[in-house]
Amino acid sequence: MSWKQKTILFAGVFLTVLLSSCQQIRQKQAIDHTVKGILLAESENYDQALAELREAVKLNPQLAVAYSRIGQVYMKMGKPEQALKAYQQAVRIDPFNPSDVLSLAHIYQQLGYLTEAIRAYLHASELDEESFDAQLNLGVCYLQTGLLDQAIEHFNQAVKIDPDSAFAYSNLGAAYDMQGKYYEAIRAYKESLERDAKQIMVLINLGTTYMKQERFEAAERSFKKALELDSHSAIALERLGYCFYRQGLLKKAKDMYLKSLKINEKSASAHTGLGVVLMTMYLENKKDIELRKEGLQQWYRSLELDPNQPKVRKLVEKYKLPPQTQPIPQL
Repeated sequence: MSWKQKTILFAGVFLTVLLSSCQQIRQKQAIDHTVKGILLAESENYDQALAELREAVKLNPQLAVAYSRIGQVYMKMGKPEQALKAYQQAVRIDPFNPSDVLSLAHIYQQLGYLTEAIRAYLHASELDEESFDAQLNLGVCYLQTGLLDQAIEHFNQAVKIDPDSAFAYSNLGAAYDMQGKYYEAIRAYKESLERDAKQIMVLINLGTTYMKQERFEAAERSFKKALELDSHSAIALERLGYCFYRQGLLKKAKDMYLKSLKINEKSASAHTGLGVVLMTMYLENKKDIELRKEGLQQWYRSLELDPNQPKVRKLVEKYKLPPQTQPIPQL
């Protein structure tokens, strides 16, 4: 080997060592900035934390943990769109980190990107087959997209992983109910209530499912249990009013609807229900024209709150009074 060749070889080795040394220094600096950013975030100095973490990814663009921490900071700041971009980058760099993949899925779900959320949750469940969070939220996303078989499959997986989860059972009940499988829904709701008896909405959902089976006494008990927990639950009062109406207990039904509307005057469904009760009372006593007028007024109010009610419009057309006696809709 000539002297010139030896010189070139030596220079190449020297440059390689120098570059390696520089890379190590940059990597160490990047890690230092990341640690500082994490500590600043923990003390809620979010702007300074972001500055440190951004410096870290400038020094080492392949530092997935820095992007992940940027995502965490943005979420704490209430900026999910920025957090999404950071977690996307973190997962591109390291697609095998189940925590980052799960966080990415949560943000997709929060922002309403359900297709992307499902894809990310499936990836997370592949990385961790025992991830309750992934299975539960897969069920929720499938439920929201109307894919009920898939929702039920993943809710069942969730309760296998955590049999004590009241929330998983209540969602399973909702999915079965939407499928029209009422006995399965009731069983799931009861499993949920065994784990947490103070779930007002689960009691209301259970009562509503009983109503679909025309099991009115069971429905009434369920609604009343909900009201024992919260006597100001407008929806429980409204559902109990409907339950009384279905049993022909018109006075009780009217009282419940009025109580519901006193709490939430802007409930279109409660106005509709009260209108139906009043009109039924009128049909039993057609001499009392005021009942008919009051019923129409409730339907008018319901349509003001929610114009997309073709059934209510048909009722108005059917029972409206002649022009000279027609009540003026209240604005």
